[in-house]
Amino acid sequence: MDKNLVLDLRRTLYGALKLFAIIAVISVLLKVTCCDTIAIKTDQMAPAVIKGDRVILSKKQYALPFKLFFKPQYDNIVVFRHPHAHEAFGCLRIVGMPGDTISISNGLYATSGNREIVKKSPQAVEDLVPAEYSPRDNLLPLYIPKKGDTLLLNTLSIRNLLFLYSIIQQENPGGSFILKPQLAIDDSVYPDFLISDFIHYTGKFSAIPDTLYNDWIFWSNLKNYLTMTQEKKKIDLSFIIEKEGSAITSYTIRNTFYFLLSDDWDRGYDSRYFGPVQKNLIIGKASAILWSLPPGKRGGITINMRRICKLIK
Repeated sequence: MDKNLVLDLRRTLYGALKLFAIIAVISVLLKVTCCDTIAIKTDQMAPAVIKGDRVILSKKQYALPFKLFFKPQYDNIVVFRHPHAHEAFGCLRIVGMPGDTISISNGLYATSGNREIVKKSPQAVEDLVPAEYSPRDNLLPLYIPKKGDTLLLNTLSIRNLLFLYSIIQQENPGGSFILKPQLAIDDSVYPDFLISDFIHYTGKFSAIPDTLYNDWIFWSNLKNYLTMTQEKKKIDLSFIIEKEGSAITSYTIRNTFYFLLSDDWDRGYDSRYFGPVQKNLIIGKASAILWSLPPGKRGGITINMRRICKLIK
């Protein structure tokens, strides 16, 4: 074979590989810094986003270097990594900014900026959790801490302390902080107190699984249960947060956090349950629907033509 022909083939192959490498690098950079797509697997943001939608994510508020110049806005629908299970993704709406105080009452939510919006779903849907176990319609005022705020642990309610513990875990992944619950009855500590006939857990207090430690509703209901069943006794349910074996009494916030809420309150699993979410866990803003492939009525897959390239509001 002609040496010049072989040389030309090598040059052509090298050029093609070089072009492919450049395209691959640009694609990765765009995916990391500008935009991406992700499939939605729940209906908690219906009708804005539904199960089966593949949404286009804008990352300019959340990826370097753009996040230095752009900030998330109220009512943005965002995709994020769950604060207690990073392999799981969620899609919710930003309704609370750092420094806001948010409350929910009878189907309305309000922030310190006097924003009031009806979000209660009018139709009945299958419960994710029993109604008495959910803050879906009423949530006592919650302050969303700002970067630099110092919170004193001994001044916090059960809910606010466990939300703070969630924040601490998000800022310090790896388990360097440990939560230790403590039960005292008439000022005596009972680590092996036997909990019986409680709908959410039965067994020794000391054996409550770690998976429930971030569930403020569980602990609030447990305290109410103990107060009702241990009549005329003083019940004290408290928590200690330890770092390297030593209890901490205060914590200073280092990052930015947002309160995220679902559009369908009855189905939604959101910041009412797991607290504010760190900005670093937010992947991007859901800007548009690329296509929608909800399950077909007969088990097949059908394309929802009305949702193709639909902007998300």
